[in-house]
Amino acid sequence: MTRKTYTRIEWTEDRLALLGKQSDTSLADQLGVSWSVVRVKRKALGIPRFDPLRTLLAEQPELIDQLGDMTDKHIASLAGVSRSRVRHYRNAVGRTSPAPEKHPVPEAALAYLGREIDAEVAKRFGVSASAICGLRRRKGIPRFDPLSALFTERPELTEQLGVKPDSFFAELAGVSLATIRRYRRTIGRKSSLRAGWVRPDSAMPERE
Repeated sequence: MTRKTYTRIEWTEDRLALLGKQSDTSLADQLGVSWSVVRVKRKALGIPRFDPLRTLLAEQPELIDQLGDMTDKHIASLAGVSRSRVRHYRNAVGRTSPAPEKHPVPEAALAYLGREIDAEVAKRFGVSASAICGLRRRKGIPRFDPLSALFTERPELTEQLGVKPDSFFAELAGVSLATIRRYRRTIGRKSSLRAGWVRPDSAMPERE
């Protein structure tokens, strides 16, 4: 059963003392009135709206000195606000966040650049995908294209585009059907089949 809400209530001293100490919505639910009733009364008395971040820092002033040292995510979880809210406040008070520690990309990763997708190389060497992508670009190495790699290793498959279902090539290359369709249309190969899934021969057990 939905609780009835009122548009007018008696503003006792105890109720007035709650204005600005919690969100208007929360207080409205507590008093059984609409959100606008609380907001109008608060603004009429010149009481600023509740700010959970400022309240937290007022109650725990030692946290102010830790802004920029403690992560924005941790402060945000303590205050119940977003990380962007903490970042905005931190920047406003001139507390910069230290740059995150960077993990160098091992030299051995160079051999995999452009031969595997960046995310896989990053996972292999325990670094971020952005670090691998940045290094690859600085080296002038194009990103790995599983579809091009497939047709380079097995050029005979090119003649089968449009003859075999797109799903056949999608599974072989590990790409989406849309990628296969775009590639096929780019090289002017029309499909003579309806879309359907066919397991690649390489994935099917041999019959005796």
